[in-house]
Amino acid sequence: MFAGYFYIRDTINGKTKPNLVSWFIWFLATTIAGTVSLVKGGGISALPILMAGFTPFAIILISFWKKNGYWKLGLLDYFCLTFALVAVLSWVLLKEGTIATICAILADLIAFIPTFVKSWKDPDSENIWPYCSGIFNPFLTLATISVFSFNTIGFAVYLFFGNLTEVLIVLVKRRLKNKIV
Repeated sequence: MFAGYFYIRDTINGKTKPNLVSWFIWFLATTIAGTVSLVKGGGISALPILMAGFTPFAIILISFWKKNGYWKLGLLDYFCLTFALVAVLSWVLLKEGTIATICAILADLIAFIPTFVKSWKDPDSENIWPYCSGIFNPFLTLATISVFSFNTIGFAVYLFFGNLTEVLIVLVKRRLKNKIV
């Protein structure tokens, strides 16, 4: 959540332009994954995942308030949003923990796609600190977990790789951009 402060600050100041499709899906997926982990015995280890859902919610609210979110819906955004919502709906209808975790991972991964594309095109429109935090937070989950199962650790492991990918895209693209200029 601390790293989210920097993203929120930069969103308020107009420096960071969140892709609202991604942040909306991240809010849904992390909230579902955290809830499933909690219900399936994750205990306190579900807290980092549940808290990870708070930052996207705050960023969405602030983006609407400041009117500076990136909300240019193209075909990719519609596809990702539709597929992510189908994944969430699948979990709601099937109410099975493993399916819910898989659907949350798929929804979250799909949510990354518009942000990966935006970050590659305009790496300066992103603040990497929440993603760096997203690399570290899964280790908190793994360190505090008492019940090891796909339902309790699957989303945390996925978050490590998803956030690592975003950080690498931004850093590599910024480096390439600075070499060209």
